[in-house]
Amino acid sequence: MGNLYDKIGKFVSVPVSFVECSELSSSAFRLFIVLRRLTNNDSDDVFPSYTYLQKITGMGRETISHVLDELELCGWIERKRRFGKSTVYTLLYPKEKKSSSTKIELLSSTKIEL
Repeated sequence: MGNLYDKIGKFVSVPVSFVECSELSSSAFRLFIVLRRLTNNDSDDVFPSYTYLQKITGMGRETISHVLDELELCGWIERKRRFGKSTVYTLLYPKEKKSSSTKIELLSSTKIEL
């Protein structure tokens, strides 16, 4: 479910792993949230036009194109081009990257004698 409501209004839910992703630009962050808002309960597929994305984000066509490349490269979206129609964007949720917990365990199991 992408949209939530409360007394303030409508909200968009995004995975914590996305919020904590430091490798994305602020433009990529904004565009992903816009795409997430357009999803429904049945599918993670959305198909907005560039014109709509320009209107809602204030970004130019070239910027949107670069940002979509960035989101795809980082594994957050997949694009499917449809002949004569708008592109379908599937929102993906990459698995969290392996942490350095193994390294920490190795360090913590090392005994230091004084």
